[in-house]
Amino acid sequence: MSFFYHGDMAIPKHAHMNPADDSFLFDPGPNVRISATVPKNILLQVRGALGKRGLSAFVTKALRRELIRINRAKYVAMVESESGPLPEALLARARRILSQ
Repeated sequence: MSFFYHGDMAIPKHAHMNPADDSFLFDPGPNVRISATVPKNILLQVRGALGKRGLSAFVTKALRRELIRINRAKYVAMVESESGPLPEALLARARRILSQ
């Protein structure tokens, strides 16, 4: 396994890191209309914060963030399956960076 460094944090570099390839999340592409059922209190809070406009953009951003989180988890699982558990200090640092 090879590593590249971002600051002082070592990150495994894989040629086949598809779970970490989230470039598709930033390609605007065509929009499609969807139907979703959500708890009323959550919708009221979001609409209260956004006003009449902006729900679609808000949902798109939320879906994008969740997909990034899922892809990161898949990437960590892939690295750990190939190399064993990541050191807790490295995971703690990554959590701090990602929470900013």
